[in-house]
Amino acid sequence: MKSNNRFVLYIRNIFVMTKSSKIRFILTFIGILFSVFGFAFALIISDSYFESRRDIYSSFASNSLLISSNQPSEDKINLFLENKNYSSVFIDVISKNYYFIDSFDSINGQSVSITTTLHGVETTEVVSQYDGMHYMPFLSSIKNGRGINWGDIQSKEKTVMIDEYTAELLYGSIKDAIGQSIVIDGGRGLVSEQTSSSPQKHSFIISGVCENSKLTEHNRVENRKKIKKGSDNVIINIDLYCPISTIFDLYPDLDYYRNYIVTFGSQNEANDFYNKTIDTNGNQYGISYIVSKDSLMADITLQMKETKRIIVLGILLLSFIFGISIISVVFFATKERIPEIGIRKAFGAEKLDIVFQIFCEMLLISGLASIIGVFAALYFSKLLEYYLINELCIYFVLNITAGDIVTPIFVGVLQSAIFGMIPGIYGASIPITDALKFE
Repeated sequence: MKSNNRFVLYIRNIFVMTKSSKIRFILTFIGILFSVFGFAFALIISDSYFESRRDIYSSFASNSLLISSNQPSEDKINLFLENKNYSSVFIDVISKNYYFIDSFDSINGQSVSITTTLHGVETTEVVSQYDGMHYMPFLSSIKNGRGINWGDIQSKEKTVMIDEYTAELLYGSIKDAIGQSIVIDGGRGLVSEQTSSSPQKHSFIISGVCENSKLTEHNRVENRKKIKKGSDNVIINIDLYCPISTIFDLYPDLDYYRNYIVTFGSQNEANDFYNKTIDTNGNQYGISYIVSKDSLMADITLQMKETKRIIVLGILLLSFIFGISIISVVFFATKERIPEIGIRKAFGAEKLDIVFQIFCEMLLISGLASIIGVFAALYFSKLLEYYLINELCIYFVLNITAGDIVTPIFVGVLQSAIFGMIPGIYGASIPITDALKFE
């Protein structure tokens, strides 16, 4: 039989089979669809979660280091930064204390308390925010007004810079925020340790608004979750960036400044300082903890690999279980078609013809089921994203790649073809006489 006529026969038999064995067709189709759907859904969600984390951490300023010192003081800061090997060094000193903002007690009718983490900075080209584990330095640019300059540092100006989200949260827009006075009530500070001096209120003028960091949308969703709960004790924390000399002058208890973002003139200089600190265990500068972009990305990648390995093993186990069900259904259907196989053999069909016919049937069914399964996974992934963000106020962003679509379809077709071949080989190996007498 010519190959093109043979292929037409296979296609015709597939449609005949779907009519005569509707139950088998439906069961096989549903089994493959759920298998591919589960695979694609898990792949899309896990990849989106990992990629969103990588996206945040990849924006870590490459020429900056996060440093925690066990001997914090202004002299110690100057000591470990006075190194002639580096072209320029800028520092962001981060307060350990949270201070209340006096100016605001409600947002959109919801009673809230606004607290702030104070940053004493030498440059506003890099700003830092807390991600739940680390203070992350991000490259930034001014959206309105101006940043902190050397004039502010020399004269110890009581001026601050905020980000776009903070400006919109407190003042409605970034334009309205410029020139506003923001009062920090040190007397109501949320301190984890008591300071030695009597805290006072300090009024700062907002001089500039910088662009949002990659963490801002995450913080926006988290804050919306707090407000949505309608609790009487809603606390929203913001970041204020003021001259480093001002923070030393107004808040002299430097033993409570244990976290620093140090920005060097280049990534090579930052890596050089990081390597020297690791080699000496930080003893030279009293450093207890240091993080670079490379070290953070390596840790995150390792965590992702371990988690993803577990997910992949679970997906493979699920695929194997569905594969066994496919074998059972196709075996049952093949036994029903043994007399048909015997007749085809009597008219000259070879074993390969029988196997290839069943293979083509599974190929068509699995291809259609896999495509529908992947698109169903995409649809439910979008629903999950909407539900998490808008209903549960959990930050989650889908990051769908071509691999998330192609891989499940390929695996679904391959899985069905392999598991469908086994019953096909069984049916093709039955002798003609036994097949014709089979009931």
